[in-house]
Amino acid sequence: MSGSAIAYKHSGRIGTSPLIIFFLGIPSTMILGFIYGYISVYNPMTGFFSLLLIFLFACAVGIQISLLGKIGKCRNMLFLHLSGFILGVFAVYYSWVVFLYTFANRSMDGNDVTIFWLILHPGIMWDLICAIGKEGWFEISGSKIKGGLLWAAWIGEALCIIIASTVSAIFMVKEKIFCEDCYRWCDEKDGISLEFIEDQESLDAIASGNMDIIMSLPKISATQCPQTNCEVFKCPKCSNTMGFNFRQFFQVDVRGTMTLTKKLIGHPILLEADVLEEILSKNILEEPEAGKRESTEPEEEV
Repeated sequence: MSGSAIAYKHSGRIGTSPLIIFFLGIPSTMILGFIYGYISVYNPMTGFFSLLLIFLFACAVGIQISLLGKIGKCRNMLFLHLSGFILGVFAVYYSWVVFLYTFANRSMDGNDVTIFWLILHPGIMWDLICAIGKEGWFEISGSKIKGGLLWAAWIGEALCIIIASTVSAIFMVKEKIFCEDCYRWCDEKDGISLEFIEDQESLDAIASGNMDIIMSLPKISATQCPQTNCEVFKCPKCSNTMGFNFRQFFQVDVRGTMTLTKKLIGHPILLEADVLEEILSKNILEEPEAGKRESTEPEEEV
């Protein structure tokens, strides 16, 4: 068997994801924004925990969009990025609504400001934000944070949330294979481990679906490292759509868990059933002795 396989690319169709993201994504973003905005009042941006909270909030917004996109069978990465951007902006706005609501209720007795009222009055929200920015509301080492420093922190926070939610919105679908015939995602099966390769020419050949290169790589033990790991995807309903994702692994820990991965080698590759079976049926190459194996590992850790 020789020649080239087909590099898989998503069709660009969006499925039912717009409806699912609209009806489920907005409420879930509001829940996340409420939690984040409330915590922000009592935990100002003063340390590692605050930075971690910002990052987790931003990624949670993006990943829930990715999950909803997968449920809605979205194969359009641009649409998911756009959804991540829009809901990221909405997450920033709504978290500010909750922040101001919580701040007002903490600072003013008898306050009748509601979340719904704030949502409908962005101008008043802006005035309140400017007032807080001018006076500040928390201290670090005895110094109140306000003015340009506080505004810089707020702008950085907003950018982090919007960028992270935009980028992470394709997290759950970007490396998956979709069967257009059966209209469903392919299931991930047990992969196989092939001999590690380092030269860029061979890596480019694998990325383009060169089966001669792939078939020339001996199969090795799953615990042997470094290695080229192949994740197998199969349609659960038919045998028309199946393929591989290729990764390079450099280490395993004492429990046998893969660590230190190199990024995906190209797009997933679609294969015919007989070709896939031929690759899966490769015999495992005997693992070299410890002394010999050391010479095959990369000189610099990736």
